[in-house]
Amino acid sequence: MIILIGSSSAPDTGSGITTYCKEMVEEFFRRGFSVFYTSPKPVDATWLEQYCDGFIETSQFVDVSERSINLINFVADNNIEYILNNDNPILQSVASKLDAVFISVAHLSRTNILSLACYNHQYCDYIISICSEMQSIIVNTKKIDTSKVPIVYNGIYDTYIQPENFSSRSSVKKTIIYCGGSIERKGSDLVLQSVLSGGSVWSEYQLHWYGDLSKAYINKLEGLPHVTMFGRVARDRLQLALQNSDIFLLPSRSEGCPMALIEAMSMANACITSDGVGAMDVMVQHGREGYVLNLKQWSDQFHSCLTHFSRTKTLDSMKHLARDKYLQCYTINNTVDNVITLFESVDAKPVSQPVSEPKLLRWHRPLRSDGIKSPMVDRFCIKFGLLRKV
Repeated sequence: MIILIGSSSAPDTGSGITTYCKEMVEEFFRRGFSVFYTSPKPVDATWLEQYCDGFIETSQFVDVSERSINLINFVADNNIEYILNNDNPILQSVASKLDAVFISVAHLSRTNILSLACYNHQYCDYIISICSEMQSIIVNTKKIDTSKVPIVYNGIYDTYIQPENFSSRSSVKKTIIYCGGSIERKGSDLVLQSVLSGGSVWSEYQLHWYGDLSKAYINKLEGLPHVTMFGRVARDRLQLALQNSDIFLLPSRSEGCPMALIEAMSMANACITSDGVGAMDVMVQHGREGYVLNLKQWSDQFHSCLTHFSRTKTLDSMKHLARDKYLQCYTINNTVDNVITLFESVDAKPVSQPVSEPKLLRWHRPLRSDGIKSPMVDRFCIKFGLLRKV
């Protein structure tokens, strides 16, 4: 197999989509496949050099028209047979011109991430949905044939090295991890409300808060003895933290099949999530691998869960079950097996017939020069799912 993976973030930046792409590339590599990559250019190319046979930059900083031609030639020159696109607008724009099996992965059920995944859908062999709610949204709002929108859950490689140690990892306090920074889509406001209340329920727990925090959040969290702020850290450091924690929080309002939740389950963390849009209630069965709490009552219900953990042996059993669920359902082997099945289900494509020139898109999620946020007009387009042509 010769495969091209497209991504909207460089392999040394980004978060969930980047993690997904790198996990897929590394598993394809372990299986002996030839993998090529297109994304914004990384500062550190070490990972690309280790796992990929070739790279072509696609980003907000290149001339879209010129790079589209280069990308079409890149696919032809390298005899690429299969394409898996993850939110890369230039690759999605030229789908009609590529003689390869083309699968687009929808990573979010809203914003222009969803819009892009469905763009040029008539030239996509499949649009992968990563949760059932997302599949329903794509079929019903984008009017795409349901047989063309399979559900394939995300997965990660198993890096857990202490499978026998599932009990509390601290003799002083049980450790809780939240890694959503101050992003309210990921429920940061609900976690903040929880740590500012609850009183004595926190006496047995310490919350480790990861991710970028606004000054407003920092001001409210400073001085709380049961909260430790770590800021944004590299993935390997967060994985190490998860190996030494007991409970993982994900009170998101909207997700797909969250990679962070899979990583927490793989590291034997009981998971307390939400009933927001996404695969959370499939990944975590309420009362088994953790708890799925109502968004409108999340803080109160969360405190109740902590109290229950303190009075029973439920936490240890949930940690075992979370690890088991990961091994059964969310390994990278499962994900890649499913994607390969989709690739191989497509009959060999005939010689391309003449098609109209591709309608090229601008880079849909550009960053300002400070690298922090998109310009205001682009933030509006991102929020309301608008794609702009060149």
